[in-house]
Amino acid sequence: MKLSIFSVVDHYADGPRDKATLYRELIEQIVLADRLGFDTAWIAEHHFVDYGIVPNPAVLLAHLAARTTRIKLGPAVAVLPFRDPRLLAEDYAMLDQLSGGRAVLGVGSGYVAPEYAGFGLSFADKQRRFNESLAILRSLLAGKRVTYQGECYQLNEVSLNTPPIARDVPIRIATGRKEAVAEIGRQGDSLMFMAYTLCQRIDETGSVVDLFRCARVQAGHLPTGASVAVGLHTHVGATDAAARASVLPAFDRYASTRVKAKRRSFDDALDAGVVLFGSPERVAARLIDLHHMGVDEVLTLGNFGLMDPAAVDDSMHRLIHEVMPMVNAELGLPASADSPREVQKLTAAASA
Repeated sequence: MKLSIFSVVDHYADGPRDKATLYRELIEQIVLADRLGFDTAWIAEHHFVDYGIVPNPAVLLAHLAARTTRIKLGPAVAVLPFRDPRLLAEDYAMLDQLSGGRAVLGVGSGYVAPEYAGFGLSFADKQRRFNESLAILRSLLAGKRVTYQGECYQLNEVSLNTPPIARDVPIRIATGRKEAVAEIGRQGDSLMFMAYTLCQRIDETGSVVDLFRCARVQAGHLPTGASVAVGLHTHVGATDAAARASVLPAFDRYASTRVKAKRRSFDDALDAGVVLFGSPERVAARLIDLHHMGVDEVLTLGNFGLMDPAAVDDSMHRLIHEVMPMVNAELGLPASADSPREVQKLTAAASA
């Protein structure tokens, strides 16, 4: 199972932290994630409201490409209906070049109605715009010269002057609707979703993964040819009580601003298992459960609701140094070249 870092970059105008400070904190946390061995850094795209304050993740990710060495970098998600697919392809192809081939791409159709209004777009047309944009984006990133005649976009012999390095930037499609899961599987794409939004209880994750993989097979794709990534709010404390004290105010603040997900109390979310809050033992047990449900990657959302940056850093260290060794031991997975580097060093030291 891969462990990644994810941020919505939610801002609170009445809070003590300004936007520039939030950017700086997030950048340093992703630099730390690179050093600790997290797989990917994912950044959300939002517009016009403080729900999230990164309108173009490619800009922030390009900065991070210069500050990091190995962690993969991508949007979660690039909202395809909001930007011409030619510009999107150029942005992320250039990110791939700047990062030495580390670009990944989460895409979605968006779900915040005021953002559509801000762009003067019809919310009812979002799926059509998404489908056309994705088809064009795939072809351009693959290095093709594209001619396309659609209802929203028309291209005539267009190609990128700076294609991505490998021509196969991994694409994941995000959804907040269970009815879309099978269609994503049939298309042969990888799947991404937030547990908090898609599942009433974490146990439902297994059925979502099964639906996705069955649809892939029925459409003629290999069952193992795509991955499933699940995002969960995450905070690891020394004990369950310590984690609760650290994260409760931030979670309540964050939950009160969400426009789509069902608003839940801390205890409801914890009981449902759709968050990773607690001691190392508690969080390790939940990650093991997710592995057995078929989840390939967990996106840990640790900086939210004005969380103390020192507490976020501490949680990240506990994830790598305390949680993942327990997960790997339970699953019989030895440290390898793909394991977080600091875990490898600890394993080597213990066996010396």
